[in-house]
Amino acid sequence: MAEKIAEIIGRYVKYRAARKILKAEYDAKDKPLKDAMAKMEGELGAFLTATGADSIASDNGTAYTTVKLSATIKDMVAFKDYVIGNSCFSLVDWKANAKAVEAFTKSQKCLPPGVKFTSFEKVNVRKGDGLDESDDE
Repeated sequence: MAEKIAEIIGRYVKYRAARKILKAEYDAKDKPLKDAMAKMEGELGAFLTATGADSIASDNGTAYTTVKLSATIKDMVAFKDYVIGNSCFSLVDWKANAKAVEAFTKSQKCLPPGVKFTSFEKVNVRKGDGLDESDDE
């Protein structure tokens, strides 16, 4: 049984290394396409801006603009004080910190109110000294 397990681990490590090589090859082949598409997006964006249009249709497809939003916190204390002090909780995405919840549960012997906590085992594989492939994840 130990020999079979060693064989499975060896294959796993080799497959992981092969996938890393394939991904690098893909990324190298994809880069010129991504760069060319980014340049085309710039040209199309300039045209849309110059014409004041939100979209432009052609027989080959339609170019259009969308707005992406980003909000980052530059002063955590000020933001938190404002949200709590003004009950503006819609400004926040609430998420429990799994490691903190685990520590709380171990020390308090109960979960924090309103939190569901789960854990699961994941199998990981580290290469042995006898293999040349380098890719421990």
